[in-house]
Amino acid sequence: MDDLLALFNVQCMAAGSLGGLVHGWRDEKATAWDVVKYIVYGAIAANFVAPQLLKMLAVFPIGFVAFGVGTSGKHICLLIELAFNKVDVLRKTKNE
Repeated sequence: MDDLLALFNVQCMAAGSLGGLVHGWRDEKATAWDVVKYIVYGAIAANFVAPQLLKMLAVFPIGFVAFGVGTSGKHICLLIELAFNKVDVLRKTKNE
């Protein structure tokens, strides 16, 4: 159970969620569900990307890096998905 909780960095997820919320506010054509998706994408991207960026950019506080990742979380998740599709990790089934 502790290993599962170690996967989640609450501070990064909170800052990434706020970044996603700001990104949703900036998108004029976004529906309510689009804003929710931005928040979730921002939290997920910030949880996994911000700690690695923080190691590279050690001069910035973690909240600042996680917020920046959260604002571009949708695009980061899209790039990760495209990379997985290129190496054919996520194969489509017959039903899709």
